Amino acid sequence: LIANDQRALFEREILPDYIRGCRWFGGKARTIRAVQITEEIPISTEANAARIWFLDVSYLEGATETYALPVKITSGAASNHALRSAPHAVIARFGRDARFILQDAVWDNRFRDELFRTLATQQCLKGKGGDLCGVAGSALQNEETSGLESQVMNAEQSNSSMLFGNAFFVKL
Repeated sequence: LIANDQRALFEREILPDYIRGCRWFGGKARTIRAVQITEEIPISTEANAARIWFLDVSYLEGATETYALPVKITSGAASNHALRSAPHAVIARFGRDARFILQDAVWDNRFRDELFRTLATQQCLKGKGGDLCGVAGSALQNEETSGLESQVMNAEQSNSSMLFGNAFFVKL
């Protein structure tokens, strides 16, 4: 998705516009100089798995900030569901008739399941510049965690928060 010229389009146009509207973006009052995707880590080994992008956001003044943005390409029923239930999570539309969307993967059930599994089993996901490793607290290590229902918390906050089985709370 971010090979060749597409990466520049995402970094120059799509991502700055998208993140300015995100509740978790802390630099709303600052002028963005550039957004750079510095890492892309797949959440699983599946070919169409969601990825976590690490974005370095530099400003005209002040320090650069790094944000984690999980992304997933969807189409068909999945993209229709995202457009209806979480239109604010749509990062971009593309393809013939804009039938494919790039969305914030926090709003994708499969991503949340994979993220929680990574945390619960303390797996490491391989990136180009490093690894993203799950670290489970003692309460999570001693509990059955498979098949927990998850939901995204909609409260106004400076992160993306998810609730798993009404027992575990994850902030990204």
